[in-house]
Amino acid sequence: MNHQPFENWLFSEEPLPENDERTLRNHLADCEQCSSLEDAWLDVANLFETVPEVDPAPGFVNRWQITLEADRVAAKAARQRWQSWILLVLIANGAALALVLTGVQLFRTYGSFSEFVLSWVYRAATLVVIASGIQNVFVTLARTLPILVPTSWWVGIVITLSMSTLLWIVSMAKLTSLPRRTS
Repeated sequence: MNHQPFENWLFSEEPLPENDERTLRNHLADCEQCSSLEDAWLDVANLFETVPEVDPAPGFVNRWQITLEADRVAAKAARQRWQSWILLVLIANGAALALVLTGVQLFRTYGSFSEFVLSWVYRAATLVVIASGIQNVFVTLARTLPILVPTSWWVGIVITLSMSTLLWIVSMAKLTSLPRRTS
């Protein structure tokens, strides 16, 4: 037997139209299952009305707030871990793609691996020769400048550089000690 509309009517808190109420009462007189369901529901409704409210245990709100905050922190940490993993995967994929594209470009530019190695050896040797030339220029300047520039000028240059450095240090100290506005 289908008990659906009668079960809905039993649990409804709104008053039923007169003809539906009559149909429900007739059904309850004939159906033992719906009748026992109505009795059980009335008992439960009576318990809801008669049982006194129980106050929460002392400190319940504090414990609940602490648990809520711990859950929020844990959720935030989990979200950050998840974002870190996603970022790591994206960076790794980007690096792999860059490596593959670089390899393809190098293979197109150089016909073989030995040609690639010889090209880089040539570039390294060129850098060493350039560095050696720059070193020779500075060594020559270091040997000739003290002879060409008088001692009084050297003293003036050293004093000027010292004062400039001192002025810079004092300025930086004052700038870093100023209060900062944040908004």
